[in-house]
Amino acid sequence: FISMWASAGQFFSACALTVMFIYVTSLILMQGITGELQQNPVALDEEAKQQVTRLYGSIYKSMLTLFWTISGGMEWSEPSELISGLDPFLGAVWLLYMSFTMFGL
Repeated sequence: FISMWASAGQFFSACALTVMFIYVTSLILMQGITGELQQNPVALDEEAKQQVTRLYGSIYKSMLTLFWTISGGMEWSEPSELISGLDPFLGAVWLLYMSFTMFGL
């Protein structure tokens, strides 16, 4: 029990780092998606726009999507293909996010 209590600080630090990284990444993705759709409103068809709204419509939805993809709750190809088709830079951000969380955290 003492060893579990002693490692609780490191555990909560790792959780906080993960949440902060997910938050910052979702802000970057949401800002990029919004900017891209404002500059080019016909970049996506109606079904794809609904998917973007479902996956990235708010900070909560965006963070949940990012968490699901790293935890196995969602196949990460669907949200990443949607982002990459919209803007290659956002696709690179997505790839860096997945790489860092899978191999770095």
